[in-house]
Amino acid sequence: MTGTNDILAEFDAHVGDCSCHLRAQMLLSLTCYYRESKRREWIHDAIEALKNIKNNIITMYSDIHRAHGVVRSLGFSSLISLDDLFDRIGCTSLFKILDNQSSKIDSDSKDEKSIDTNPTIGHQNRKVTGDKWNLSDYRMVTRFLSSCRLLSLYKTATLEPGATHISYRLDPLVVFSENKKQLDQLDLINNDLLSNLITHHDLPFRTTLINEMENMQIYITELTSDWISRLSDEIGLGEPIQRLLQNSTRLSVRKLRCIPAYPSLLAIRFE
Repeated sequence: MTGTNDILAEFDAHVGDCSCHLRAQMLLSLTCYYRESKRREWIHDAIEALKNIKNNIITMYSDIHRAHGVVRSLGFSSLISLDDLFDRIGCTSLFKILDNQSSKIDSDSKDEKSIDTNPTIGHQNRKVTGDKWNLSDYRMVTRFLSSCRLLSLYKTATLEPGATHISYRLDPLVVFSENKKQLDQLDLINNDLLSNLITHHDLPFRTTLINEMENMQIYITELTSDWISRLSDEIGLGEPIQRLLQNSTRLSVRKLRCIPAYPSLLAIRFE
């Protein structure tokens, strides 16, 4: 496939579980699945919905700016939830597209699982809803790709002293500042740049951004674990290897589900 390697690199997420080789296989499986044109029919409608959402976000920023931050005058309550924002910017239309085209419309059949993410004081109050790996569940596909893309942006690599060792890090504030620069490239609103409509009080705290980043990492490790488990079953690996995979997988203090390289390589070698 021409350009596949470059495309996969755009979604090379920094997760922290040393399972990048598994994510490459997951992305390749997803790419092969969508080679069939019928399975891509929903993507055009989803892109159009996202364009409308982007325009609605710009309009909302402009409205809030004109209202001097008094959101009640715009129909919001004093406490704005994510659901309120999603409804306001038109996410409902995107969700409908994903659900209508998915083979798993019934929420009772989504096999979602709640992941306990409170192992230490430094990682409290975090609850991530995980998915089962299913390429025809378009909400899962969208969430997986979005998380991988966000966690692949602006990675920094550091060559550690001594033995050859490269450490990768993510700084969510760098990602946020880069996104803010991109706002200047958007269309003008009432002769004012969109970035000028965002005040200092609108900026997120570093802790908030880090928590969001870590929640995405947890989600991806849970999905990776489910993928390798399903793969080993689908290709008929023997019970000893499946048991080795299951028994050697560990949950870190950050609640990342880590799969050892050796048993995971056994699975993808026979895929």
